[in-house]
Amino acid sequence: MPGCWGGGLFRPGDYDLIDLSIGLEADIASEPWPPAIETFDHDEGAERLADRLREIGVDGIQASDFPGGIGLAWEELRAITHTGTHMDAPWHYGPESAGAPAKTIDQIPLDSVCGQAVVLDVTDLSPGTEIPPDHIDDRLDALDHDLEVGEIVLLETDADDLWGVPRLSDRVSRDGRRGDEPPGRTGHPRHRD
Repeated sequence: MPGCWGGGLFRPGDYDLIDLSIGLEADIASEPWPPAIETFDHDEGAERLADRLREIGVDGIQASDFPGGIGLAWEELRAITHTGTHMDAPWHYGPESAGAPAKTIDQIPLDSVCGQAVVLDVTDLSPGTEIPPDHIDDRLDALDHDLEVGEIVLLETDADDLWGVPRLSDRVSRDGRRGDEPPGRTGHPRHRD
């Protein structure tokens, strides 16, 4: 079954959804450009909301005018698209992919990143070891597994054990993908659409 939408109708009860993401953390050592996260409590929210309403023309409003003198609490984030768990769009690597304009992240269909998966254990490799397509083939052969259309390959590297460690990006394995290839699709025939 390609993708997770099952012909356009997504029924969560039909699937075991596994969230692979990590939360955002301010000033985390493993992020080259860590996110800035500013938290506003209800009192600050009332003050900021009243200020904003006055800016857009609501005269005389004060924080104390809100019920109980409280406003909305929220977090304000400043982050790059490489923060935390993310997917690189083909456009990240260059303006073209396979001779066509590279897709931006909003052009990547959700079906291409949601579906059945096979996990390949590459924890035996040293950090920074390139993982070329033939190595992926060897791991798939060891599992006696042929990739299906739409199936996703996940590499278990144990890099998650290094979350929070400075310069994590220098210590994890790479996937051997050329710069003009989208994530999850190497130049190897087994991985082409």
